[in-house]
Amino acid sequence: MSFAKMSARPSEYVVPDQFQAMTGLNNPALAVSLWQTPMLRLSIDDFLRDSLLPLPQLPGDTASMYESIVFSSRDELLRLARIQSVLINFSAVISTTQSQRLNTVIEWCGDARVLDVLRKRNLPAFTAFPVLSSLSIDMLELYAGHVLTHLIGVLPKACRQRLMLRFPAGTFAGEKVFPAEDPDRQAFEAYMRLAVPIWSSGEAQHAQD
Repeated sequence: MSFAKMSARPSEYVVPDQFQAMTGLNNPALAVSLWQTPMLRLSIDDFLRDSLLPLPQLPGDTASMYESIVFSSRDELLRLARIQSVLINFSAVISTTQSQRLNTVIEWCGDARVLDVLRKRNLPAFTAFPVLSSLSIDMLELYAGHVLTHLIGVLPKACRQRLMLRFPAGTFAGEKVFPAEDPDRQAFEAYMRLAVPIWSSGEAQHAQD
């Protein structure tokens, strides 16, 4: 899956209820009927293509990172949010003296390589973005949902649109966009760039397994 393939055949990526929302049709049955009519498929592709926001010009590595996020499943995105949550809350993680609790956290996020990042890097600090002072799986799970809404929010609008069109409305809790020039946005994006390589290499390993 890629931005280019979605632009070529958007109807293979957009879910039907999002198509209905884009058309403004108030009759779900009619929208489904149009969607399922093979003779209209090319016209639907044209409509969807015209509705897609233009993608920004981005450096190759950044475009690849956004593309991998946009075309991931909900579970994959939640796994990324979990990895990023552990990185963000590094102070609570590295101060944990109970090995069993630390093992539980690593098992929860799904990748022990986060510890290598925590040990080797000076990680950015937030100005106002909340971090956890202590660890529990329940709190981390809630925190990961919070991170996911911001992760979606930091995507460029065109990338965010393409991601949301792939899922039924209500799949995600929404999106939270940092205010313009908020220094916490830069810190959040820095953590995202640290988390994505761990996450994507983990996905490749899962695919091989």
